[in-house]
Amino acid sequence: MTMLFGSTVTSANMAIPPRPLPPPVPPTQPVDGPNKPAAGQKGVALLGVGASAFLLAGGVLAARRRRDEPA
Repeated sequence: MTMLFGSTVTSANMAIPPRPLPPPVPPTQPVDGPNKPAAGQKGVALLGVGASAFLLAGGVLAARRRRDEPA
């Protein structure tokens, strides 16, 4: 190491002690239990499912209408 980078760089890097790891944070759980979703998550999930079903049905209807048209 001293031949490649010089003694000052090596000694400066050796002098810095490693940082200690922060203490682990315990996972927070809601009061009602670990598997209960938060207040707004259920509504957002249902809204997403409804929107995707609506778009899928619209795509199926458009494809069926396009297939039935005369060429």
